[in-house]
Amino acid sequence: MVLNHEKPNWRSQEYVRIHIPLANRLPDAENYARLRHIAGHPSRAAEMGQLSRIAHEAEYRLEDHAGLRQLLADALRLESIYGNEAWEWSRDQRRIVESGLRACELALEGGVPSDEELQQLGWELAPPGKKPNPPLDEQRRRSLLTQTVQQCVGLLKTTVSIYFDDSIAHDHWMIEGEHDF
Repeated sequence: MVLNHEKPNWRSQEYVRIHIPLANRLPDAENYARLRHIAGHPSRAAEMGQLSRIAHEAEYRLEDHAGLRQLLADALRLESIYGNEAWEWSRDQRRIVESGLRACELALEGGVPSDEELQQLGWELAPPGKKPNPPLDEQRRRSLLTQTVQQCVGLLKTTVSIYFDDSIAHDHWMIEGEHDF
């Protein structure tokens, strides 16, 4: 991560000096977890290829809730991306995809989504303890389902774009201390 940005031609050098901080010692539970995460990079990269295909297809199925539901279910089966409960990013992203999946299911049911169903999708309809003013009509309620699905598909595309962008990954590593390589 650092060498690619601070010494772009490092691969053409015969030797490269790197500094490994003393804090990077094993055994340490946190460092083992980080090594396991790093070791999972090849499977995440392969599954990101699958997610790229899913995101591309999903973009053209925004009105096909049954087809989109299947694509989102397929995405959630990408275990190395959405199945790591110990990885905060994975948990957060999974919740968004699950909301998109649930929005597809509600749209397929054909009814008008209730306040509770919309709130489960992440919509804050009114301040806590108050009713929306004005009340949401049927058309607006259905449009919130559509917006949830569109946001989910946008997230899938963004996830793939960010994952394969080394400069964004480097910035994320420098700011958050998280990396995926």
